Amino acid sequence: NIQHTTGGIRKSDTFLEVDGVRFDDGKSTPDDVAARLRGPPDSKVGIVMERDGKVFDFILTRKPITITSVRSYMSKVGGGKVGVIRIKSFSGTTAQTVQDALNDLKGKGAESFVLDLRGNPGGLLPGGVDTAAIFLEANKPVVYVVDKKGVQDNQLTYQDGSVLDAPLAIVVNGNTASAAEVMTAALKENQRATIVGETTFGKGIIQTIRQLGYENGGVAVTVARYETPLHNNINKSGISVDVNVDCKDEDAAVCVPASVLQKK
Repeated sequence: NIQHTTGGIRKSDTFLEVDGVRFDDGKSTPDDVAARLRGPPDSKVGIVMERDGKVFDFILTRKPITITSVRSYMSKVGGGKVGVIRIKSFSGTTAQTVQDALNDLKGKGAESFVLDLRGNPGGLLPGGVDTAAIFLEANKPVVYVVDKKGVQDNQLTYQDGSVLDAPLAIVVNGNTASAAEVMTAALKENQRATIVGETTFGKGIIQTIRQLGYENGGVAVTVARYETPLHNNINKSGISVDVNVDCKDEDAAVCVPASVLQKK
């Protein structure tokens, strides 16, 4: 069993700390860790990892990476042709990439669609909002950003999306978080998609890192939260599913009941 390593870090290691900020409080998400890991190319980042009960310190050099965050393929459920789109994380280009994938899948005869958001830690909120809009009519609420003074940002769709009628399912799990949960809730509460899998992580807050002083690390401060179209608070509770399934299959479509993907 060969372990893939990068700078001495192994795939099974657990992040405890990044540049002085602790992530072992049970509340942190992969998105939180990733945000702290990012930085200018060739800059250094200090990391504390746990492996088999032992703690390891690393100092790594940041390098540019390219991630293919969207993958699409055809599948079959109950004899029908299903287009599946796997979204690993959201960026500023995700919505356009998903739209291109939908066009390709339609050309191959897809009659219904499955969005696989399992393990998606979030990413950029606009990427999740814009991707949700592909499947919604104009003037539908997607997300509310709320701070201690109340609603500060009400994000609505501004035009009809390109896929409004095809049956749609979203497959999620306990590691689906943040922007991925925003998108899931938007399509669920606007009655556009059936949610399949397990209750999501429950990361619905917006945080900023405040330094405690030179080389003294920092603390994550909550400045706002996300609310769903029905004003549900995502944080800690997550998004419940319509069909509870422990989906481990590589092809997300096999976890979706055939009845969900039939045109009403």
